[in-house]
Amino acid sequence: MPLVLSKPLERQRVRALLQHCPNPHHFLALGQDGIQAFFRQHIGRCGPKTAQIAFNWANQALLPPPELAPLLADQLQAEFHFYLAVESQLQALIDQADQLVPGSPAAVLTSVPGISPLLAARYLAHLGHPQRFTHAQEIWAFAGFDVVTEESGDFRRVGHITKKGSPGLRDTLFLIGLHTARQVPAIGRAKQRALARGKSDIAATIHAAHKANRICHHLLFHQIPFDSAQVR
Repeated sequence: MPLVLSKPLERQRVRALLQHCPNPHHFLALGQDGIQAFFRQHIGRCGPKTAQIAFNWANQALLPPPELAPLLADQLQAEFHFYLAVESQLQALIDQADQLVPGSPAAVLTSVPGISPLLAARYLAHLGHPQRFTHAQEIWAFAGFDVVTEESGDFRRVGHITKKGSPGLRDTLFLIGLHTARQVPAIGRAKQRALARGKSDIAATIHAAHKANRICHHLLFHQIPFDSAQVR
């Protein structure tokens, strides 16, 4: 998996480094045995192979000058502590959604495989009311996913999305499309058809989100649970 598609800040070893040894020169000075002891102290386990890989990585990396490294390490550590605070706030929101969504109109959305209570809460929060929008396409346009069209005589060109709507709702819809495409066959097929037409993975996910949005609007507006037999 490409690094850009992974979640490195969820890896225990990376978190231990950022929190307890952000200066790479200090980490390199530990040596292989010291690295193994470091990881065993902070995450509870580390074999000699892992320690050797970590040591080789640090030894072969292009490191900042020793006199500059402490300043960069302090900045990196401060930013990581900020990340941990945001992570804690997000977990609190997840816990609140788990408690509040089952008793709210958004509960029907969690009947769709792939939609968590947090995503359901975000979707309803951006809409404001379950019956605010009569048609799903209105939600799509409200998010800014509608496309720019240019017309001149007999000429009509469809361009990029407007992005004039709510970026938070666009992000929510994209995540709903991403997760439901993996678990709802009809939505997954919509994504696969877009990929077959040469769309990028992001564009294909937006196509999946478009179908998922129609489903979510219908469930929310009519307050009925998801039935996979009714979706094609």
